[in-house]
Amino acid sequence: MGSKKRNFARKKLSMKFIIKTLGNHENLEETLNKKEFEKFSFVEMEQTHSDNFIEINEILEKRQVIPNVDALITTKKNILLAVKTADCLPILIHWNNGNDKNVIAAIHSGRAGTEKKILSKVLKYLKLKYGVGSKKNQTNNLTIWLGSAICKECYQIDKKSDLHYDLYQKNIDQIEKSGMIVKIIRSEFCTLHNNDLFHSYRKSGPGVAMNYSLIGLIES
Repeated sequence: MGSKKRNFARKKLSMKFIIKTLGNHENLEETLNKKEFEKFSFVEMEQTHSDNFIEINEILEKRQVIPNVDALITTKKNILLAVKTADCLPILIHWNNGNDKNVIAAIHSGRAGTEKKILSKVLKYLKLKYGVGSKKNQTNNLTIWLGSAICKECYQIDKKSDLHYDLYQKNIDQIEKSGMIVKIIRSEFCTLHNNDLFHSYRKSGPGVAMNYSLIGLIES
């Protein structure tokens, strides 16, 4: 997977969707006030380290927090899905069927969510409902971004045995086991190693500011 490491930054592909990450040097409120985001409703999650997820079909408020979920899915335009992290792994997903059908998802996957296989469960739902990643659909265009998170070297979970946890590889394993046709783009940044760019809980402790990963379908 080394050849697939990329900077997890803002992208536009065929004007169908937009993604953006906010670290130490970008402010969420200032970002949402920019012209490119003015049409979007902003949706974030309570994030309880669960394997719960929900598909959003309608938003009645300009800003909304969905309780007790760690993943959001939508096919609707002008809904900006948000993941907040400070060492956990943010995952963004986009799929296009080669025509006019688009699906996006935003997932918060820390160690607990990873062990509960939240990514696997979201991918299974997308495959069953929309045919995402199916080998029968030759027009599949599925991309999964693994954003900036704490790396294996920095994520020691047992000091006595010097046991480390690899958030990236554990989630890549879930993608590979799904059998989906998918392009994986992985961030090259560790939130602890690169604390000048990203907020890190292990660096700053309780009360740490959050990094945000955003994805939304664009009104064409």
